[in-house]
Amino acid sequence: MKIREFHNHLTRINEEELPFLPPNFNGDQSLTPDEITDIILYAIPNSWKREIDKLGIDPDRLTTALFVDQLEMIEASEDHDKNSSEQKKTSSTSNKKPKKGGSKDGSKKETSGDKYCMYHKHNSTHTTEQCKVLKALAEAKAQKDGGGKSKKWVRKDSDKTKEELKLIIQETAKEVFQN
Repeated sequence: MKIREFHNHLTRINEEELPFLPPNFNGDQSLTPDEITDIILYAIPNSWKREIDKLGIDPDRLTTALFVDQLEMIEASEDHDKNSSEQKKTSSTSNKKPKKGGSKDGSKKETSGDKYCMYHKHNSTHTTEQCKVLKALAEAKAQKDGGGKSKKWVRKDSDKTKEELKLIIQETAKEVFQN
């Protein structure tokens, strides 16, 4: 959600919903502009807070609208940086030699090199099935669980124990019902 959209939702809640809530059912319980600024400051990412500090912006000295304007500039800058880094990634992968793979009909087709691993997400080196980290984790779990083998515990005197238990229960039942 963009910062402007967040601010608009917060303002709507403050003006249209809070005044109609208990205990006062009036506008006296609405949030002050300082409280709205504090909520926005708490909701933004830490990278934006660091940027605010670098720029020397004091949210307490600005109106909420000016503060949101400053945050929009930081947001736009961050979006621009993200887009430029994605363009660098795509241009660097397009400069690589395309990987070749055989298809069912025997022709070679070019792949973009984008692969997906559940652990490492999008990458150009391996898929989930090829992931060495996941294989090592699975192996470690299997060793922890006893190599995947279920152990069967067999008690040699189990029949004798069952008979003894049955006799004890019968004797106890007789005593209870006799009294």
